[in-house]
Amino acid sequence: MHTVTDLIATGILRIAREPPGNATVGDLATSAGYTIPLIAHDYPAKTAVLWNAAYRAVGLSCVNAMCVANPGALPSIIEVLRKDPRYLGGGAGVGFKEAVMAQADVIGMSAALMGAANVLWMDGDGALCVDNTDADGFLRGLAPLVQERWPVSGLGKRSVLVLGAGGAGGPIALAFARAGANVAIVNRSEEKARRLAARISEARVAHRWPVLGVVVRGYGEHAIAPLARGADIVVNTTDKGKGSLAAYSALAPAVLPATDENVSQNLVQGEQAVASMSRSAIVADIAAFGGQTPMLQHAATRGLATQDALPMVVEQAIDAFLLVHRGIADRASIARIMWDAVGIKQNA
Repeated sequence: MHTVTDLIATGILRIAREPPGNATVGDLATSAGYTIPLIAHDYPAKTAVLWNAAYRAVGLSCVNAMCVANPGALPSIIEVLRKDPRYLGGGAGVGFKEAVMAQADVIGMSAALMGAANVLWMDGDGALCVDNTDADGFLRGLAPLVQERWPVSGLGKRSVLVLGAGGAGGPIALAFARAGANVAIVNRSEEKARRLAARISEARVAHRWPVLGVVVRGYGEHAIAPLARGADIVVNTTDKGKGSLAAYSALAPAVLPATDENVSQNLVQGEQAVASMSRSAIVADIAAFGGQTPMLQHAATRGLATQDALPMVVEQAIDAFLLVHRGIADRASIARIMWDAVGIKQNA
């Protein structure tokens, strides 16, 4: 096997059906080049509609085709992608963010610090490069709300609660710490949260970030309620609020199975956590589009500022696109194109 279409023909890759604007097998056959984001299961991600809008606008004969694959097959997939002259790079989505690290020749700083990547590209020497734009994308998306509340100090010394210590939670926690915020990381596995907090603290010292006094700590889910009470910003990066956990609030433990009693207990605790928060707090959920998760619903009812996943998704996609296609256009132009693709006009 030598090409993406070979991988599709043998069933190792499957064109995802749910992402809007996704390229087809026919599009791959007629394009001069393509980018292939890999995901472990099909879901309506916006990557394809964003990247394909940018390709059309800048006049590149390329397409973005999100593909579903088994992360266990990644070494074989990467071996073929390296041979494919039309493969330009792509993304690492659900199930691939950490796995792709072992396949890379060049690892960017953000990906190296967190052990997870969301963008891949082939450089001029044929090396497979990876990095992570999730964290910077999230902070860019959050910036208007932060500026509105704290125009002078910004994130400096703010108390941030990050729910989840996985492939998205880690980079976001890191970004907040680099920006000067005190970060509490909560995870179902307290040990995993503590390890992540220690890694971020070590990175702060090793890289001599010009931020003094920042505290990053990890906790188990038992600490959610007291930490929420003192938080200026809460960010959910877990699966609570979507899929099989759609009925659960991220601001309380999720006891399974999802019986009426277990869900009710979770929602009561989650609502109480929101009720204890400052009225100036921001509640964000990267699992949500349209504010449909229980945590965001509770926050909106209380009059708190909320943010779903869309700003992060668009902003990280802008940065990722410009890593793969360096020099093709300025950031402001790609930003206008991608925001327009999701129905939001940007100022010229």
